Amino acid sequence: MRSFFFIPAGNKKILSKASAIPASDIVIDLEDALGNTPIVDAIQNLKDYSITDNWWARIPSSIRKEHLKELHTIGFSKYLLAKIESRDQIDGFISNSTNIAVKNLSLLVLCESPLAIVNLREIASHPEVEGLGFGSHDYCQAVGMRHNLENVNWARQSVLNYSKAFQKFVIDIASMNIDDKNSFAAECVDGKDKGFDGKFLIHPWQLDLFQQHWKFNDADLKFALKVKEYMNEIGGVQNFSVANIDGKVVELPHLDRIDLILKSSNYGGL
Repeated sequence: MRSFFFIPAGNKKILSKASAIPASDIVIDLEDALGNTPIVDAIQNLKDYSITDNWWARIPSSIRKEHLKELHTIGFSKYLLAKIESRDQIDGFISNSTNIAVKNLSLLVLCESPLAIVNLREIASHPEVEGLGFGSHDYCQAVGMRHNLENVNWARQSVLNYSKAFQKFVIDIASMNIDDKNSFAAECVDGKDKGFDGKFLIHPWQLDLFQQHWKFNDADLKFALKVKEYMNEIGGVQNFSVANIDGKVVELPHLDRIDLILKSSNYGGL
């Protein structure tokens, strides 16, 4: 499970610690987190660092070509496009990237508005988009909605469903509550159980809790290992149709999750 940890590009103190953060992915925020910092100054801050393969730049799709070119020059090729509402916005960004010869371009998109949810099919089906995330706080602001899991669940699961429909990576919401560890832990378990592939994080203690709770429990793993043992007994998945294991009926559609549990727990899959 991947952890996407946000670092504000305008904050030199926090930026200096980015390389030491043990998240799977680092998101350098050149959008909402900039505040009053001009983007040109934020990009200048980044020139002091080596951009590694797990660093993403969160940017508006309408970023100016000269700023995009600077980001490319200092080593960025992975982008999280903020506030995407249509396929045309994605195509426009790709066109600008092609014009400045960005190579090995990787794109994740953030859906953060009611219109984005309406247009999820065209966004998720875009061939150049690797994955989607849901910006639940911007969405709630646009709707006039109080932010909690119950209220955002329909839109959150819509992003999840369309991502899975088009075989795209999907990232669960960020929590702005940096005091309530119990509710954050529950949020991590809920995201994992629903099938999200990763989560946005904004605070170091969130990363610690994510790593503790965004994993399958002992009962899940124990059952998956029994399924794996059964597969070995019958000569592999190719010989499987249906089985009763510990009183639970296991059919072919269940195997993807079993395989995910095993691989996530370093047991090699089915």
